[in-house]
Amino acid sequence: MRRKDREITDLHQLTEVLARCQAGTLAFGGQTPYAVPLSYGFALRGGVVTLYFHGALEGEKLRRIAQGGQGMFCAYRVMETVLRRTYATVLYESVCASGPVWIVEEETEKREALDLILRHYGGQLTEDFGSPARTAVFALRCDTLTGKRNP
Repeated sequence: MRRKDREITDLHQLTEVLARCQAGTLAFGGQTPYAVPLSYGFALRGGVVTLYFHGALEGEKLRRIAQGGQGMFCAYRVMETVLRRTYATVLYESVCASGPVWIVEEETEKREALDLILRHYGGQLTEDFGSPARTAVFALRCDTLTGKRNP
């Protein structure tokens, strides 16, 4: 990172930024790169952040995940755009993560992941919410987690 003065390295601060952001983009490499904006939830367990996402039971995203390998996720929040006569800047905070991505298969884990996603947006998974079998749930273990903010 070129601007070390803007880097966020503290795990607690990184998860606070994740908690404040409302959406992010999950990307996969390959011959034809693929990126998709998603809502998310996350858990911090044993010093490791795992991101959870949901989506349709079929499609390009799941095809890429089923192929195995790595994904990259970025979430950011714009707090203010500063426009002056002699300069302009954006006040923001962001988090980028990379690591293995996999489909969550087990029903209890899927329900926990869906609950984390709903809680991220102020909701909660209830018993009458329906079957998690109708939704694909997938996860990214954050092997790398970096952040940046201005100011």
